[in-house]
Order: sequence, then structure tokens, then C-alpha cells
Amino acid sequence: MYKNNDLIKDKISKIKMILFDVDGVFTDGSVYLTEKGEEMLKFSRVDGKGIELLRKKGYLLGIISSEESEIVRKRMNKLKIKEIYLGIKNKLKIYNELKSKYSLKDEEVCYCGDDIQDIVILKKVGLACCPDNAQEEVKKVCGYISNKKGGNEFVRQLANLILDKNVRY
Repeated sequence: MYKNNDLIKDKISKIKMILFDVDGVFTDGSVYLTEKGEEMLKFSRVDGKGIELLRKKGYLLGIISSEESEIVRKRMNKLKIKEIYLGIKNKLKIYNELKSKYSLKDEEVCYCGDDIQDIVILKKVGLACCPDNAQEEVKKVCGYISNKKGGNEFVRQLANLILDKNVRY
């Protein structure tokens, strides 16, 4: 859902880097446990293709997650995401470091998050996005609210939107 179609097109045209939270964005936010207590997560291959398409078009990609997870690290490495930050309690610090590293302005960054710890970054970026299952407080600060849920093609929908400014959902 766009809050303003013309405004979102303008914002997309400036984007150079796309950053993501993981739980609730790449996943549905659930944690699956085996009998041995091992965690499992479910990721969408469709979302993975969206990441591949963005990467091939030259967008800088990264994740900033408060969870430390080897499963997430393996998945993001497989997707060839260059900037992977796990176990991060101060997401804003990492965001500012990435902006500095790549000489970016806030308006050149898109951030996707779903919960209250993401709001501090969502309020700063040029394009703030969230899945349909994001917390209401998050939706209030996002310029783009998807009709897809995290872990269920939200990332791909965003990729399609960024890669083809005329895509409508």
C-alpha cells in the first residue's frame, strides 16, 4: 500500500542501498525447534530471487538483526548479501556506519523492518518499508506497507517495486 504513489516513485529513484531486518521480514517471525532444541527458520526462495535481482542491478544490500543466528548468516551468505550484521543491539550505529562507509545520504537508503526496534532507522531513511504483519507503531512511520507478510514474498514484492517503478500491488 502506497501512502502517496508519486512520492514513493520519487523516493525509489534515489535508492542505492537496501537494508533489512530479518525476523518478521525474511521470515514469518516464528522459530521452529527440533526435539534436540535446535532452531530452524523458514525462508522463501521467491524472496531470495528478489535479492538476487536487486544485487544484479547493483543495489547495495545488507541486514541488521538483533538476533545472532548461524542459520541467518548461512542464508544471507548464500544470497551473497555483502553487509551482514547479527546480534546488533544498536541498529542505528550500524546504519550510520554503513552510510559513512558508502558515502550515502539518508534519502539514498531503504530500510525494511517490522518491530519497534526498527523505528529509529525507519524514521531516518529515504524509503521506510514494512510487511503487512508489522507492528502498528511501525506501520505509522512507513511510506510503503506491503500487502505481503514477512517470509511470504514481502522481500520479492519490494524488489519488484524497486526494479520496476510501474509495478502496482
